[in-house]
Amino acid sequence: MNVIYDNIVYNLQRIGGISIYWYELTRRLLEEKGVDLKFIETEMGSNNICRDQLDLSKNAVTILKRIHLQSERFRSVPLDIVLSDFLDHTIFHSSYFRFPSRKDRKHVKTITTVHDFTHDYFFGGPRVYLHNRLKNKAIEYSDAIICVSEHTKKDLLKFHPSIEPTKVHVIYNGVSDDFSILPSAHHSPTDRYLLFVGSRAKYKNFDYALKLVKECTDLSLYIVGSPFTKKEAEILNKHLKPNRYKLFVNVSNSVLNELYNNAFAFIYPSSYEGFGIPLLEAMRAGCVPISLNSSSIPEVMGRAGILLNTLDIDEGLVALKTVEQNKQDLQKKGLERASHFSWDTTFNNTLTLYNNMK
Repeated sequence: MNVIYDNIVYNLQRIGGISIYWYELTRRLLEEKGVDLKFIETEMGSNNICRDQLDLSKNAVTILKRIHLQSERFRSVPLDIVLSDFLDHTIFHSSYFRFPSRKDRKHVKTITTVHDFTHDYFFGGPRVYLHNRLKNKAIEYSDAIICVSEHTKKDLLKFHPSIEPTKVHVIYNGVSDDFSILPSAHHSPTDRYLLFVGSRAKYKNFDYALKLVKECTDLSLYIVGSPFTKKEAEILNKHLKPNRYKLFVNVSNSVLNELYNNAFAFIYPSSYEGFGIPLLEAMRAGCVPISLNSSSIPEVMGRAGILLNTLDIDEGLVALKTVEQNKQDLQKKGLERASHFSWDTTFNNTLTLYNNMK
């Protein structure tokens, strides 16, 4: 089987859920017998953490000239030029909404993975218009579409009612084996803290985490993510004294696993997720997630963790008390739930789809 992977996502983010997804598929497909795998990348590469962990030296990598990253994203990929001897009976899968040029589409089977509809729900402006235009074209030109949750599939059919549902395949994300409960010797927190991981975009409701910790004088807030903006620092210092929060930037999975292990609970009050990989990471590490009952979150969490029906502080305080009183039982349920997801399963289901497309 011939497969072309378009690695454009590694130029679009340093780390993130889509990069993790693409890395986990790639490293497994590299080991698969009977697969001739080639890659398309953009000139000058990137600082992506996942890409740095891949050795593609034994595979053909075609470098597209880098004109301007934003404009490059919105171009179709000229497969006949970069891989002219590698078209017939080929799977083309882009990491982020690129597609073969018109004349190449008859030679390849195009697969697109849709992770969420965050831009459609929460953002606007010219750049979002261009993003959605590209996304719409990628979906339209695809022979098969992967959605990472049933909720994302529901959104896909809502925003694209003309898409034939039989073309849409739900293949859940997985969770890395790097996350697990550590021996008790590694449990040495210097204080009790809630853990917040990931983007602090408005829909992630980071301010709720701040307000909740402000009401709990015995808890600090540990934050894993990008450096604070000036405005964020001002808001943080308005709600919490500097000794009540800590920021961790560009942490390894090993460090993140320790943070999950030692946290009192994981706070994830996002209004919308296409999946929610951090929920699985937390549960595998024995950290109880407290999250908003919205979008794909209950689909991923199942009966584990605590779901908030509102972003009312009093409801959050009750959730914290529930964790205090039932932590072992909640940890057990979280471990059981997380065991239903793995990157091996994600890959095997994706490979089955590839084989069915030949």
